[in-house]
Amino acid sequence: MSFLCQQIKIDCEQLQALKEEFILEYEKAKETGKLGKARMIKIKWEGKYNLLKKELGEFLPGEVYDFIMELRDETNEEIQSCANIHFQPNGNLAGRVQINGVWYPFHGNEIIETIVGEKIEDCYNIHTQPNNDLAGRVQINGVLYPFHGNEIIKTIAKEKIENCDYIHTQPNNDLAGRVQVNGVWYPFHSNEIIKTIAGEKIEFCYNIHTQPNGELAGRVQINGVLYPFHGNEIIKTIAKVKIED
Repeated sequence: MSFLCQQIKIDCEQLQALKEEFILEYEKAKETGKLGKARMIKIKWEGKYNLLKKELGEFLPGEVYDFIMELRDETNEEIQSCANIHFQPNGNLAGRVQINGVWYPFHGNEIIETIVGEKIEDCYNIHTQPNNDLAGRVQINGVLYPFHGNEIIKTIAKEKIENCDYIHTQPNNDLAGRVQVNGVWYPFHSNEIIKTIAGEKIEFCYNIHTQPNGELAGRVQINGVLYPFHGNEIIKTIAKVKIED
């Protein structure tokens, strides 16, 4: 059994033991009126539960443990860790798993080790698009590229991608985030690399995400200063106060 699975199993057993201890102490307290020890056990249980919940996300410990063990049995792979776990629209679990030190995307009982014949060396930001395709970023030959479905995106608007980050899917199913081209980080969405906003040249960008209305937003550097932006607007002042960073 992998370290992750062992740890989940130990944590679940400890939670169950604390729950049983609390029940016993609570029954005693109903007779004696002394609730102190029962309260302390309850606080300890809640603290441990919340830590485990934060680590595992929206899933109950038993569900994650059962799924990882099932995936391990189906694939005969020693899964060492997991992340970005989520449900797809078709009901399958998906995310990324670590095997022999390498992170791979997976969905259902399939671990994806290659895309269009290219070997995956690492992956991040794994999520599912509305059309049920997996997407995120994968490392191929030392370079991180955006991907969705069976497509690795190595160029955008004929420009070679050197790195990528903040990869996510917009409401219209387009990929977006930031890419590095010729040493500079730019926002992008779909087939467009955004090098200027309101006629001003972008020198760097950070925290790229999509707003509910579909517009990109985040931070861009203009003339050495980082400003917030959204859509086609760079915000240089707030309440008439000049932004310096």
